[in-house]
Amino acid sequence: MLIDTKYRIPVYLSLLLCAILCLTMNLYGVTLDEPVYLTAGRTYIVWAEHPIKHNLDSYWMYGQEHPSFGKVLGGLTCYIFHDKLGTVGLVKAFRLQNLIYCFAFCFIMYWWMQELTNKYMAIAAVLVACFLPRMYFSAHIGMLDYPVTVLIFLASYAFWKGLSDPKHIITASILTGLALVTKINGAFLYVFLIFWLVIAWRKELRDRLWYILSLIAFPPVVFVLLWPWLWHHPVARILGYFIRLKDHRPIPLYYLGQIYYGNSPWHYPFVLMLATLPCIILLALVYYGVAARKRAVDYFLIAGALIPPAAIAFFSPCKNDGVRLFLPAFPFIAMLASLGIYEFFKRYTHTKLAIFSVLLCLSIAFAIGKYHRYQECYYNELVAVSHTDAAFETEYENCAYQELVPWLNEHPHIKLYAPVMGDHLMIHQALGTLSTSVEGSAYKDADYVVILAREGSFDEVAWSYYYSNETPVFAIREGNGIPILSVYKK
Repeated sequence: MLIDTKYRIPVYLSLLLCAILCLTMNLYGVTLDEPVYLTAGRTYIVWAEHPIKHNLDSYWMYGQEHPSFGKVLGGLTCYIFHDKLGTVGLVKAFRLQNLIYCFAFCFIMYWWMQELTNKYMAIAAVLVACFLPRMYFSAHIGMLDYPVTVLIFLASYAFWKGLSDPKHIITASILTGLALVTKINGAFLYVFLIFWLVIAWRKELRDRLWYILSLIAFPPVVFVLLWPWLWHHPVARILGYFIRLKDHRPIPLYYLGQIYYGNSPWHYPFVLMLATLPCIILLALVYYGVAARKRAVDYFLIAGALIPPAAIAFFSPCKNDGVRLFLPAFPFIAMLASLGIYEFFKRYTHTKLAIFSVLLCLSIAFAIGKYHRYQECYYNELVAVSHTDAAFETEYENCAYQELVPWLNEHPHIKLYAPVMGDHLMIHQALGTLSTSVEGSAYKDADYVVILAREGSFDEVAWSYYYSNETPVFAIREGNGIPILSVYKK
């Protein structure tokens, strides 16, 4: 066999999950930010074809809100699979970059868990991580949250190996740099790893100074090298980037029945994390916390699960868009839950193990299937039973417009008032899927009103239709029957 025996399970498992991801990508609608990243990535690749001939600034000035790496890789997959091979559509071609991240994530998740437990729990951990509903959704779309989540996880594993074998610190440094040049979330990892390394090696700092300096120096170097926009006037542009982050336009958030404009409560990330994990995973986490004997690696994993939401809660001006800003916590949560399941396996009879295993599989499969294509709307059983889902924002990625397009094409020459549509009419018309005869308009001129359930962005018209008893002429509903998108005849 071409694949060494010890690598067969993680390779085949990773390939299987990549295949599932690839086959289901087109089911998910275009998000609001994907066209921005896609256009930026393709623009960067045009520059890269003739970097001397083309003016750097005129190409790399596009899409400065976030660093370049995730957009460059997506631009490259567009260039290969759409422009050259013509095998897939433009949006899916951009999303295909996630297969690279998915394979690396599954392989390393398996390897790390196998080192801590056994191959069966390693398989379980990979499946739990990949099929957490919000994580599963993010893996399908061309945003930057899934790539930075995977890179943070890979860097964390390399760092942990580096504590006992320092040469891995170099790998961790480069991966941390890639996380930094994908999205700002990588900065929290950067600070955390330096702090942990200094504490762990406090008695031998002088002997291992080179590795500590590499962890400090390499990530910023990678950040600058892989973002050509910074090559001209690097100091001014790096400062400008962080100033723009600090002054980021507040995005309205609907949370606990109230709309916040950039002043969301600190507890938002923690509450959302608890509300969007399946209850069976929460039980496994509780059992882990109570029953597991804690080792150094356990505390490292716990820190990995807590730092992303804590960073958003206490240091970020942005608290919005569901869990995506602290998605890097979810792989560590999956590992901790799997360790809880492992402890359960060691202590209880086969009957109880079988019951728990069946419940685990059914719970996650039910969540994925029930919220088919809209796992970003998933809230767990406790939220559904207590009817508190109305206290949280229903949707935030605007994917539902893809399902609306066929209905719009059946009703040409209409005018829509859609307070939460953004540029989606133009996006789908540019992609050639929507008739150009459909127009957006002011409310007074509209034939129909389209309400996407992103409650934080509602105006008075949206609220009046949302709570009316009027029957929509078209509706898309999430798993519990709550409307994601509704169309009303004016």
